[in-house]
Amino acid sequence: MTEPKTEEKVLDTKTVKQMAHDYMVPTSDDTAHKIANPDGEPPKHEAVLHYFKEQSKALFPQWAEHIDNGIATAHIAQPYAEIKKQMLGPDSTFDPHGDEKDRKAISGGRDEKGRAVPMTHDEWRSHIRSHSGYGWDKTEMAHQIADNFAREFHIHMGGKP
Repeated sequence: MTEPKTEEKVLDTKTVKQMAHDYMVPTSDDTAHKIANPDGEPPKHEAVLHYFKEQSKALFPQWAEHIDNGIATAHIAQPYAEIKKQMLGPDSTFDPHGDEKDRKAISGGRDEKGRAVPMTHDEWRSHIRSHSGYGWDKTEMAHQIADNFAREFHIHMGGKP
């Protein structure tokens, strides 16, 4: 008895761009199109996915084990993007390739041996608050925290609430 054939997933430019996004590998539209539509035989879905996983591990070696275990890089980075949106507003974007400040989230922490590792979420929040390039001090959240602190300090010093 022969094994039933499994249908190969369609590999188009959109699928290639999605793979690049999922593994946080910068890929131009032109490159994605060339990967999906090469001269000759079309590439296998699994081969292209493997390529993006390997590229991602080269870009983010601290996450290689997670990538090998099937977790997409974008999913690993998502909490950092969400924290940034919570602190700076829904229009903020997380770009660890193009923004050195954001890159710190994924490589600005240090383990016990001094190797680069992702920041803890508390370290990431502190980084956003303390780096002037983010402008956190101009957000409503920062103003509320400052107002609350001033109010509590005033009461602590004997002032009326």
